[in-house]
Amino acid sequence: MYLFKTFVCFTFAIAVVNGDSTNSSSLLDKISADFGSSPEDYSYFPATNIGSNSGFLNEHAGQLIFQTEDELFDSIFWRELQRKKNPQRAGRFVLKIEETGSVYHFGESEMQLPTGQSFLPEWIYKPRRDIELLEVDYGEGVKLDALNIPVSYCKSAELTSGSGSTVLSTTIGHTISIGISRWVRWGVVIAGISLNTGIDTVDISVSNSFSISCTYPQGNRLQVFAKINYISFPNARMRKVAYRSNSNSFESEEMWERIISSDGKYEEYGLVLFANVAHPPTLECVNFEADLRCESFVDLANDPLSALDYVV
Repeated sequence: MYLFKTFVCFTFAIAVVNGDSTNSSSLLDKISADFGSSPEDYSYFPATNIGSNSGFLNEHAGQLIFQTEDELFDSIFWRELQRKKNPQRAGRFVLKIEETGSVYHFGESEMQLPTGQSFLPEWIYKPRRDIELLEVDYGEGVKLDALNIPVSYCKSAELTSGSGSTVLSTTIGHTISIGISRWVRWGVVIAGISLNTGIDTVDISVSNSFSISCTYPQGNRLQVFAKINYISFPNARMRKVAYRSNSNSFESEEMWERIISSDGKYEEYGLVLFANVAHPPTLECVNFEADLRCESFVDLANDPLSALDYVV
């Protein structure tokens, strides 16, 4: 007979349930609809937490924290996955084992619908199956400040009869690509970074358009410069891991592999993300001739990491 611990709290960005009976029913109904099981079953996760305090997580991403591997393996959550593949569930959650500090995403095969069709009723016993996972370890985050980034060409005021003003803008038009499985949603990656490092103020994109009104005196040129904050995880790594039902344990299937951003141009930085995403990049008008870089222009619209050349 299994003894289940009462689940302490449900947390999602759209709802927080911590002894609040008014929200509990609706959230459990949602979990029931997603997982295909009754709400009562999923009120008994032996996990210490579901969800995250991160403002960037939503109903499509959550965390499951277990104290030990055995606690995970004995949970309803895991036993249901052993019986039947559930891509929707696998695509929404990241796992952490407190005892080892290990963080896991579900593997590619878990995200794909099973082939074929079973004609056996749900209540008939099905053999336990193996489960593919992706273990991630992001290491420590390093703050990177990119300063004095020329995000406009020089604009001349030489032909004006007096002082004037102009509005200059810049665009960050693309998201940062990361070298993790394309099957893992970005919200779930953020959840994994938060579990592994405690950092949850990162993102692959920022508000994509910024402008500033610049005033210049007669005869001067001006240029707009930007400041952007990144976070680098130079030691970020991942490896494929499999849960083996015959041994009831995890087994490593591959060696550790580095996680990097973009096409590898800035490989030395490892995984790089925008930091402090609640605060957009800072723009500054410069009209002091000695500080202008009229021949330089950083095209953030096409390469959001190109400002790394200006890290100090």
